[in-house]
Amino acid sequence: MRREWIVDYFRNRFARIYPVYFLVTLATFVVLYLRPDYDLIGRWAGYTTQDMVLVAGLNFTLTKAFFYPFVFTGIAQGWTLTVEECFYALAV
Repeated sequence: MRREWIVDYFRNRFARIYPVYFLVTLATFVVLYLRPDYDLIGRWAGYTTQDMVLVAGLNFTLTKAFFYPFVFTGIAQGWTLTVEECFYALAV
């Protein structure tokens, strides 16, 4: 029973948080691509295409908080989702 509850909990948590996070993050990167001057930390304009793909990938996979230079890229507050999901994974 415990294993089923944990799987349901993670699935429900992901289903509640990730779709909205994905859409807002996607919108953020589209805006940054079109208007790099909107970047609050001032790094986007200096990124190569490869760096942009890396930053977007780290943001969409919720792993950006593992890499200090990218912690505040995209949606700055998104780093907390990395910490939150790691906490849940370790708490079980």
